[in-house]
Amino acid sequence: MQLATEAGIDVIKAATLSDGEVKLIATMAAKQSDSKNHIAGTGNPYGMRLKKLVGNRYNSDGYVFDFKVYWSSQINAFAMADETIRIYSGLMDMMNDEELLFVVGHEMGHVVEKHIKKKIMLAYST
Repeated sequence: MQLATEAGIDVIKAATLSDGEVKLIATMAAKQSDSKNHIAGTGNPYGMRLKKLVGNRYNSDGYVFDFKVYWSSQINAFAMADETIRIYSGLMDMMNDEELLFVVGHEMGHVVEKHIKKKIMLAYST
């Protein structure tokens, strides 16, 4: 019975999560992820390449994206609800600029379409 009650509370939490709460969860998760990964600085070739590609897209349509490169052989990229976007250098190594820009746009789309909020709500409800 207690498990059912707890599950019910989680469903209520999921249904009532505000955008602000989702952004707070994302900010905390981004900080934790950043602390566990080596970030390629703006003077690093990976950081310079990403900066060149995103140009003025840091601040676009009311969104202020926080782009960074994780210096890692992993082939991945992700976005968070707080407008955090991280690209792994391993992914950058295997893509040309056009392909990489597509990935960046794809990750920006996750933020704009609130896909992250939907995933968090789904996680709470299960």
